[in-house]
Amino acid sequence: MYQGKYVSQTERPANLPKRRPPRPQKKEVSDKTRLFYMIYGISSAVILAIFLILLIPLNSWLVNYEAAQPHQAADKVFRELFEQKNWAAVYTAAGLQESKFENSDSFAAFMNTKVGDKQLTCLETSAGLSGDRKYVVRLGDEKIATYTLGMTGEGDNVQWELKKLELNGLQGAAVNIVKLPGHTIYVNGVALDASYTVRTVTTLAEDYLPAGITGYNVEQQCVSGLFTMPLVTAKNAAGQDVTVTLDEKSGYYTTVVADTTPITDTENALAVKAAEANGKFMIRAINKYDLGNVFDTSSKIYKSLVEADSYVQGYRNPKFEDMTISDLYRYSDTLFSVRVVMTLSVTRTADGGTKTFPMDNTYFFSKKSDDKWMVTEMVNGNAQEQVEKVRLTYICDGLSLASTLVSPSATKLTPPAVTAAEGQEFAGWAQEVRNADGSTTMRIVFTPDESGTVHLTGETKLEPMTLVAVFKTPDGEQ
Repeated sequence: MYQGKYVSQTERPANLPKRRPPRPQKKEVSDKTRLFYMIYGISSAVILAIFLILLIPLNSWLVNYEAAQPHQAADKVFRELFEQKNWAAVYTAAGLQESKFENSDSFAAFMNTKVGDKQLTCLETSAGLSGDRKYVVRLGDEKIATYTLGMTGEGDNVQWELKKLELNGLQGAAVNIVKLPGHTIYVNGVALDASYTVRTVTTLAEDYLPAGITGYNVEQQCVSGLFTMPLVTAKNAAGQDVTVTLDEKSGYYTTVVADTTPITDTENALAVKAAEANGKFMIRAINKYDLGNVFDTSSKIYKSLVEADSYVQGYRNPKFEDMTISDLYRYSDTLFSVRVVMTLSVTRTADGGTKTFPMDNTYFFSKKSDDKWMVTEMVNGNAQEQVEKVRLTYICDGLSLASTLVSPSATKLTPPAVTAAEGQEFAGWAQEVRNADGSTTMRIVFTPDESGTVHLTGETKLEPMTLVAVFKTPDGEQ
């Protein structure tokens, strides 16, 4: 059959190229489509820009909100003051005042030694109903500080700020010095005047000594509220350095050097001779001329003994028994005193009975120009009995009203009068007491009566104290 020029695909020559299918025709994008995408893109960009712009104040608000939270402010205070050990800033924030003896540098040195590289911790504690936030800073188990945050501002401007910082149990060191009246004490180079004297101790002998001569006479001075134990030095009246020693038992510094030289044989013999002469003349076993060989005839005591009546009439066998010699005190190279206690017993000639006379006297011996020791004074009892006075300082509203030295066995005190503010009553005079945790409380010590007088039993000895006037409301709240 004739097929013409038709060639089957199976029979197509291999060298003929294959035909490609026709390409689809691209549709042209319309102007409306272009306009849609342009508007869409611009709108999206505008919305994104608006969203980002709105996030800026929101982010700022969130930052401020977080920063205004109390825990953030507390962490900041703790970090800047305590973690960074900025002790000078702590000193200022605590409201500590530089004194004559210490300053912020002293405090910083003290805290660096105390804390060192040890870790400090901070925990929140109750601030009561005040609405404030209170935090405790501890060094191990020891509470060393508390700080309080208070809220300031209103609305979105609320902030928590440091309101109060207190140090606990740090400013508690005190130095006590026992000195002679002519000595000047220096604490960290600062001279102490009489206002730092909190106790004086003299003896009964002072009333029987010549002018310019003093017996046992010491003063205790005290500087408290220090961070560390200071350097203590002393000078005498001539400006010469005086040795200061520390009594390990009492913890007191002292410039007093005790005379530990035992009584000499000469002093002992003079004491016995004076006591026996006194006893014998009492019963007229010797005459006034014999008495004048022991007692200075120009002295008042000699004249007093001569003018006194005899203790007994008619006696025999005088005896001096149970004699003890004690309380020797050397005032100078030419004056000393000694106490003699003994019993004089005699037998009355009338009835043969025994009469005893207890004798307790202190004899004062003066060395005369011929080097002979003579009794120039005699005191019944122990002339070395100490007479003590302690200082009481009264403070009201931070001002010192009075500072007086009183007997520690006083049975009556008259503190200065104080006036309570409107709506308050005077509760009494209180002493600041430091608790075991380092905090302090006010303990009322004296409560005056309506006349303003404080009555005491005298059984409990008074100690040097700083007393603060405490007031209360009528319902009893201080």
